[in-house]
Amino acid sequence: MSGVFLFNYGCHAVIAYGFAWDAISSDYPGVCRRLGEVLGDGVQGRAHCQFIQGLAGDVRPRVLADLDGGRFRRSTPDDLETAGGQLAQDVLEALNRPGERLALDLAAVSGWFQARRDVAQIQPLAHWQALARSDDELDRNLGRYWAGRLQAGWSPVRAVPWEVGLIRLTQERAVAWLAGEAVAEWQGHLRRWLRDGRLMVWGTVRRCATICPQMSFCRKGAMRWPSPASTGRQDRRRSQQG
Repeated sequence: MSGVFLFNYGCHAVIAYGFAWDAISSDYPGVCRRLGEVLGDGVQGRAHCQFIQGLAGDVRPRVLADLDGGRFRRSTPDDLETAGGQLAQDVLEALNRPGERLALDLAAVSGWFQARRDVAQIQPLAHWQALARSDDELDRNLGRYWAGRLQAGWSPVRAVPWEVGLIRLTQERAVAWLAGEAVAEWQGHLRRWLRDGRLMVWGTVRRCATICPQMSFCRKGAMRWPSPASTGRQDRRRSQQG
């Protein structure tokens, strides 16, 4: 192995939900890493590819977008290979462009804040009861779970502790990271607040750990369970490419 490709991309890894929702999956990042390591053999010798999630809170894979119907269609295993393969090609094309050599001056700082949740957007009990009667297995289990919690008197969480941090690479280059599933719009805010138009932003980070999925799970199911405040996000049309 001659090196490491560390790449960042902001898109939910949810393609496998459509055909194997109840399993564990590395989804499109796993396909991209596998293909990148193989295809990159001729670029800089055999290398390890490592994926870091970006601001994917409201971004789904474009490969599943039905732009005419204004919705996302059900996925297939071929979609996983298509999305991961396209991203691998994009990563390798970027490696062939003139780059910037950094004189590292590393430093880091982190903290947390209480992120308030908009409880007004949480669906009422009747919604989850209707979902529990769905013919779709995932929707049915989701409805049963949240209907049971609400009927048992569990109050929705009104705020969650959210880790944030900043990594200095050089005096001019930095990476900001957010522990939660931050939406893509955070990047513009952070660049403006920190006065850094080239700021890189990572999302879904826990203590600065990256998503490092198992290759053997690549064609299997999903990685997360939606909360009642997150349902409906799938209806938003995004142009992000995955």
